[in-house]
Amino acid sequence: MPIVNLLPERLVVTQTRRRHLRRWTIACVLAMALLSLPVGLDWYRNARADELSVEFQVLATDRGRAEVELTDLIAKSRETYLQLERAKALRTKRSWSGMITLLAETMPKGCWLVELSTDPPAPSGHQAQAISQRPSTSASGGTAPATVVIDAPRILRIIGLPVNRGIRMRSSEI
Repeated sequence: MPIVNLLPERLVVTQTRRRHLRRWTIACVLAMALLSLPVGLDWYRNARADELSVEFQVLATDRGRAEVELTDLIAKSRETYLQLERAKALRTKRSWSGMITLLAETMPKGCWLVELSTDPPAPSGHQAQAISQRPSTSASGGTAPATVVIDAPRILRIIGLPVNRGIRMRSSEI
């Protein structure tokens, strides 16, 4: 059965054109939407990368400050450790008052002290040095701290006179 179209040909062509134009418009809009998705995703990722880059710069600056602070704290910790070791060394040194008391108790009666001095008269002024004799391990698994040696006089010179004779005694060393 044949189809007969009673509409004028110009109207049919116009309707066909509109239909094709509508279909092509829908297809182009869908294609643009599908193409804009990767472009938008790329834009979002670039923006996020910029944010992360700024955050990284801030963290790198904070890390640099923390490293400087850590270096300062390590230096202060070492200085404090040396001061503690010096204090321990000073606590273990001879008690001068005890030594003079012992000297007074053992000195012969009728004897006067003319001079009480150390040799050398004063320390050389060098700072205390940490000397490690042998690395030993402690019970906790770490190494034992080094011994601190403080420069100090090693000899006590005592010069005295007997009261009765007026003759100078020879100096003795303790």
